[in-house]
Amino acid sequence: MYVSASVPAPAGPLHISCVTTNSASIGWYKPHSSAAASRVRRYVIEKSEGGKHAVWILCGYSSSNSEVYRLTHLTGGKQWMVRVYAENEDGRSEPLEGSFMTKKGGLCLSPVYAAFH
Repeated sequence: MYVSASVPAPAGPLHISCVTTNSASIGWYKPHSSAAASRVRRYVIEKSEGGKHAVWILCGYSSSNSEVYRLTHLTGGKQWMVRVYAENEDGRSEPLEGSFMTKKGGLCLSPVYAAFH
């Protein structure tokens, strides 16, 4: 997919909540401009286990009316990176990125704010 400067990125901060051993919820805000936000068709969510040679994996999509997504299939005790793109007919925005650590076991941690890149 083409990354276009004309597509406004989701607004931060990226919020991470309810982090467990294998999942986490993420949230973001619509682009600041209401005109730009109205053109968003969907949000694209990707994750990476991080590290020097990070490989980004498509997690899924969130509709233009929803600024939340539940990440699943995570490995406990690992550092994860996540990024969210806004997408419209012109392509994708620059990503909104953050990182967090999954738990090794136990209860949900909530809320956690992502580290920005």
